[in-house]
Amino acid sequence: MNGEDAKAVIRSQEEPTRQGLKKLLLLHSREAQAHADALRPWYNQRSRRGAATKPEALKALYDAFEWIRGGNHAPGELRYQISFSGDVWDGSKGLVDLDGTFYFSEPAHEAVKRVRPDIAIEIVCHIALQIAEICREARVIGPVLYVPDPKHPPRHGKLADGVLARNVAEDLTAVIAQGHALDRNIAAGAPPLSALKEWTDSVRNSGAGFNMHWAVLHSLGRGIADCGSPAVPDAAILGRAHLAVALEYLEELMERLPEYAEASGQGERPDPVTINGKFVAINSPVTNSHLAVGETVTSIGATVEAVADRGHTDVAAAIRALTEAIQHTPGFAEDQRAELLDHVADVADAAAAPDEPRKLNRARAAMAMITSAAGASTQLAQAVDTCHQAIRQLF
Repeated sequence: MNGEDAKAVIRSQEEPTRQGLKKLLLLHSREAQAHADALRPWYNQRSRRGAATKPEALKALYDAFEWIRGGNHAPGELRYQISFSGDVWDGSKGLVDLDGTFYFSEPAHEAVKRVRPDIAIEIVCHIALQIAEICREARVIGPVLYVPDPKHPPRHGKLADGVLARNVAEDLTAVIAQGHALDRNIAAGAPPLSALKEWTDSVRNSGAGFNMHWAVLHSLGRGIADCGSPAVPDAAILGRAHLAVALEYLEELMERLPEYAEASGQGERPDPVTINGKFVAINSPVTNSHLAVGETVTSIGATVEAVADRGHTDVAAAIRALTEAIQHTPGFAEDQRAELLDHVADVADAAAAPDEPRKLNRARAAMAMITSAAGASTQLAQAVDTCHQAIRQLF
């Protein structure tokens, strides 16, 4: 989906999420009420000598106190506003103003030492009742889901000193390929939240010193926070929408990269190649490579030997089998076969140096490309699966 379609998807989730949020607030209200009810007998007996110091009273006090410390914010990660008794405030910033009422920055057994137990019970009981009432009666106003505004890379820009356009292009190619693979995985049922966070880290680390995708990182972070809310009925749909917005930005950034490189004095634009159906300018190791297929295979073999020498014989065997499967799978044009073997070379390089993030990013993107190309080829698909299983221990 493109950016506009993604925004429409996010908006379609607004009303179901609002309904989910209302249910969470009611559940939160019942939890607060339960803590208040547990304190009420001791609150009613506060005039009786020693009632508030009984073990049962202190346990109810400590339990309610600690729940308020963690439960004073309405549930979920959404940023929204609520209205109660004519006041409007951010629901995610706290339901009750605790400043000056008690020392909620401290654990319960420390804080209650500052006042008599009967006074502590009175304060905590009132706060629990207040939270219960707010969550039961408050009205959610305004949108609860973040809908990103259109974002585009700058029309004119330069690379930072010491940053090579080729390295930035390789990194962006890798994270874009990972993003499209992630979209397919989420569509197939993979949990979105942790995978989106991991991909965001890859975007943040791509093109070290290249600071032009901060805007999409901020937007993606807001979107991932929404996906983490239990009020969201379908985190996968929402996650894929925010991922699509980010990918559109990164692909546009890739298209502008040659202009940034020229403005930075890094030579003429390289020849265009196709990535994910789009023509972009990148000094592709496949398009511009003068290595024959045989030389690529020889290079892979030498790298694999180094992997085996480090004790990872199963990884080495899996990469060799993948290389042979690509060589012998019918139906590939020679340039496609050469491209796939270059991808295998990226995997082998990462296996030989698993502590280098740049190589790992390229390897993950390479495996995604090889997996996509395997298609219905039983031999190649089996080799790909075996390689996935083997390199998992390193990547």
